[in-house]
Amino acid sequence: MDGFQHPYNFTAGEAIKKWRTLVANDGILLEREFNALQKLDTNRITIATNPVNKSKNRYALVYPYDEDYCRVCLKKEINDQSNEHSDYINASVIWSIPPVWRPSEQTLDDFIRMIVEQQISVIVMLSYTYDPITCTYAHEHAAYFSDKINAVIETKSYTIRTTSIIPAYRYIGRRLRIKSKLTDVVHNCEQLHYPHFMDKGIPLDCHSIIGLVMRLREPMNRHHRVLVHCSAGIGRTGVFIALYYLMGAFERQQILNVKKIVDTIRLYRAHLVQTVEQYEYIYRCLAAVAIHPCDGRGLDTFIEYYKNLLPTARIENSIIYDDYENRNNRIESDRYLTTITAEQYSNCNRNQLFIPYDQNRVILHSPSESMYINASNITNVIGPSGTILTQEPMQSTLQPFFSMILQEYKKFIVAVEQLEKSNYTQSEFVSSSGIKVDISTVNRSKHTFGDYYKSHKIQIKHNTVREADIFIFEYTGEWTNDNTYLPTNLEQFVRFVDRAIYHQRKLDLNRLGLIVHDRDGGTKAAFYCIVQNIFDRLLIDGRVSIENFVTDICQQRKHALMSLEQYIALHQIVCIWNNLKNRGALECLINNTSF
Repeated sequence: MDGFQHPYNFTAGEAIKKWRTLVANDGILLEREFNALQKLDTNRITIATNPVNKSKNRYALVYPYDEDYCRVCLKKEINDQSNEHSDYINASVIWSIPPVWRPSEQTLDDFIRMIVEQQISVIVMLSYTYDPITCTYAHEHAAYFSDKINAVIETKSYTIRTTSIIPAYRYIGRRLRIKSKLTDVVHNCEQLHYPHFMDKGIPLDCHSIIGLVMRLREPMNRHHRVLVHCSAGIGRTGVFIALYYLMGAFERQQILNVKKIVDTIRLYRAHLVQTVEQYEYIYRCLAAVAIHPCDGRGLDTFIEYYKNLLPTARIENSIIYDDYENRNNRIESDRYLTTITAEQYSNCNRNQLFIPYDQNRVILHSPSESMYINASNITNVIGPSGTILTQEPMQSTLQPFFSMILQEYKKFIVAVEQLEKSNYTQSEFVSSSGIKVDISTVNRSKHTFGDYYKSHKIQIKHNTVREADIFIFEYTGEWTNDNTYLPTNLEQFVRFVDRAIYHQRKLDLNRLGLIVHDRDGGTKAAFYCIVQNIFDRLLIDGRVSIENFVTDICQQRKHALMSLEQYIALHQIVCIWNNLKNRGALECLINNTSF
């Protein structure tokens, strides 16, 4: 291993192989490559550390270099020698993209001044400190935009009005109108806010950030001046800028070299791409694009696309058939993800085919538990906390199941197939650790379309510490028994998922507490998760991205998608959803709960 020098250059077609090679063997090669990156050159930093500029830096050792070609300089008025109008701002220029720290109250006016002077057209904000669902801010930074249309933020020299807010897939678009109090000059710009990107962490998935990058790379946007910021302007900002340039090389089928790109942008601003995890994420994004480059299609475009392909979907070498086969062959999660813990606790699994990967399994915190439960954390479209995909609990796993519900603050359970006759909604439960479950209500569906679901309500109490009311939505429709793992009535299933989304939002506006299970924690539950993600994105921005959601789920749960028929059915389900929408038959739209 020590004598092996992994080449930095690779082609777009080798992106998956390159990523897997680096993450193999606990990421030894990846860490070695990351540690060899360009380091901070303190000899090039004197302006930022000048005592007169000290108050304009938020973090120690996070400074722009001195040279004019890599430092943003504010315009300084003639004959004005005061530090208040210094040309210094903690911002760098990287090939025309200024990365910058997030403004504080003290530096907010300079931040807006830079946007106006540099004629910034697009601001990319990579920060979790604003929640677009609850519309709340953290107190660690100064807001330069509002969560309400036409609301105004004021600085010493400027007023900033949010003129429009447009939600998109995992990010929020805003139009800002900046007006100088001194000259009445107006500057308009767009802000693209990606909130689910934790400090020193990585996003929930790859394709949402790739979609944002590709939006800026569209021909109509390439001439725009772009500003990128997170908190310190190094970790998350570095990931985005590296992906921006790498995606350009990917599009042109040029040789890719992640280390060279990160080394180069670090020459302009130190510390860009802050952690090994972020460095690995860049490689993972390139692999995801190699598997499927499309960030979805508009609904009408998708339906036309599918109708043309449906007659040949089951024929070998057809587009849908090959897409399914290539995806299965290229994902190969078992080559780089492990299931060691699940195999050790095999008696806790209903079916050894459907077990969680070690990397994203739910870990119980209670010391009285084994800390193992057959449950996986699955990303979803709506919130960062995601969905838990699990098996229907056995008698021997009831206590871990209820512990998980309380620990993870879940409120809504979707049972994707009919529960066993003796199940957790049928009788009260009391555990030795103080967990008590009371059965409240059971209601069957009263829908004219058919009897295809039940709703249950239970109450879970843990001594006097916590109690929670849990709503259970059970699908009682039939599934095929021929290894295709499909609902026998797709329209009924579409209505079920639609109503489940409606009830989730009715119960919890933020929709942060979802558990999905079938009997074995297998492909039926995974199929539901994919369908709900498809519907949620349709409600957000009207785009269909089946391939990306399938990729995500298959990398998060073993044997998530089992058949070509499931893959084809996902396309059919979108067409059914569209027909119901046109007929005014979707519960989410009727009750105005679209996002």
